[in-house]
Amino acid sequence: MEASSAQETGFDVDEAEESLLHGSPGTSPVELASPHEALFLSLPYLLFMDLFTVRMVCKSLRDAVDCDALLWHNVVLERPLSFKVTDSILLDLVSKANGRLESLVLIHGWFFTDSALHLIAQTNPHITKLHIPGCSALTPGGVVRAVEKLNNLKHLRVYGDHPYIDVDICPKCNEVRIVFDCPREGRCQKWSCRGCLFCIVRCKECGGCISLEEVEAGETVCPDSLCSECWLHLPKCVLCNRPSCSQHLYLQSRSFPGSPDFTCELCIFQPGKSPATI
Repeated sequence: MEASSAQETGFDVDEAEESLLHGSPGTSPVELASPHEALFLSLPYLLFMDLFTVRMVCKSLRDAVDCDALLWHNVVLERPLSFKVTDSILLDLVSKANGRLESLVLIHGWFFTDSALHLIAQTNPHITKLHIPGCSALTPGGVVRAVEKLNNLKHLRVYGDHPYIDVDICPKCNEVRIVFDCPREGRCQKWSCRGCLFCIVRCKECGGCISLEEVEAGETVCPDSLCSECWLHLPKCVLCNRPSCSQHLYLQSRSFPGSPDFTCELCIFQPGKSPATI
């Protein structure tokens, strides 16, 4: 949750951070009056991040949040709070689920390490969802060792890609990397192209596997490779007739705004050369 969206929803980042880091109400624990019972009934309907704000209201609400294991079955920590999360803080939060954690989402938890992930997996075998993109202190081996303990895991995000499971052991190099299947029907069986980007060259546009012949024949103005089909359909430089992938097309010099025609940097900085000599 970004700071701007947090403000729009009434989420108090400062109060939540105080609750996350120190775990105690920002006011005196001595209560003048007990909260209305309806407040306690609303707790299961709050967003997880809002629980930290509720904990800061008074001692009764703090105890109600901390002692209800159901509220901690799905731990979701997004920015900016995730930047502050250390192993000890996360382990303390997860422990409130009493071993029944179902999902853990930690976005950009820079201080989250393999040892904490391994302990969470070991003590919470019922996890079905694990999203940890941007947790730069984790290692591929550490993630794999933790995942091996989670027999019920259905959703894993490490790099933030689209597949349900986006990290695996490459069948070609046996390294832990992002492993892709060819999206083109029939091509995987024909070329045995399931593998990581280091073992299988893939088209930047469609993600399909491409042969070395296609790589050599389909020159581009960007460093990415294209299959022959995508090569034919993409806009090309008006001088050298080489295409650019969609991701790098905005870097090219357009003939005029809104035009698909462009002149690549190589042709701009090497004027006078014909397409055959470029």
